[in-house]
This record gives sequence, C-alpha cells and structure tokens, in this order.
Amino acid sequence: MVINILNNDDTSEAQSLIKLFDVSGEKTIVGEAADATAPGAGGNIVFDDLPELDQYEVQVTLFGKASRNTLVTVFARDAEQELVAAQRVLQSELSEIKRDCEE
Repeated sequence: MVINILNNDDTSEAQSLIKLFDVSGEKTIVGEAADATAPGAGGNIVFDDLPELDQYEVQVTLFGKASRNTLVTVFARDAEQELVAAQRVLQSELSEIKRDCEE
C-alpha cells in the first residue's frame, strides 16, 4: 500500500496520520504511520510486509494549517509490489469525514 501526500501549501508543513485496516470480517488495524510533508513537497508513506487483504480501509487524517491545501492519493500494490492502477483512489474519490473538534 502506498499513500501519496502532496502539500500544495507554500509556507506550512502538512502533518498526516494514516491508519490501514483489514475489513474482511471484524475491522482490524494492520498498519499505522505518521508523517510531515514540507511546504510545496510531496512524499509517499509505504506500508510493506502487509498480510494479503481481501478488503481494506485507509484512513488519512490531515492536521495543521496546510491540511486544506494537501492532496492524498492511495495505491494498492500486487504480490510483486507493483502499483495496481485499478485500485488507485484519487483525491476526488475520497470521502471527507469531519470531526466536531475540527470545524
């Protein structure tokens, strides 16, 4: 699994928390990572050595001033660790979930 973070903010760092869940049956967390992406930069958060997931959920939480100017893309990988274009999720396809404390 590869999560691409692109920070389009010119001055502020984009902070992110990524959680990966196996949802084949009971929802179970199988990966977690935190990252900071510099202003005007992009980066990848890579989850290696994951079990084979039939169904999964990725939660990306963005923090800070740059969060409104940050784009996220999620890519699945196959057994050879190659990106799977058919399982690519673009920014426009993600669901935004706001919490009361963030409004």
